[in-house]
Amino acid sequence: MRADVDEDEENFSNNASLPEWKQECIKFYYSCIQGGWTGKCDDCLRYCEEQQKWPSSKCHER
Repeated sequence: MRADVDEDEENFSNNASLPEWKQECIKFYYSCIQGGWTGKCDDCLRYCEEQQKWPSSKCHER
């Protein structure tokens, strides 16, 4: 198993009780702000929380 996978699991372990869609929103948001993605990460997180789906057409890797 890759070290970065273990680190990701550790970073998000406190979200285990959240619904899966919300965990995905948080993971995408974290990747967005850490990776300098296109789009406004905060707006995309709010969209994801409302629609339960990350807006990949607005916020994605460069």
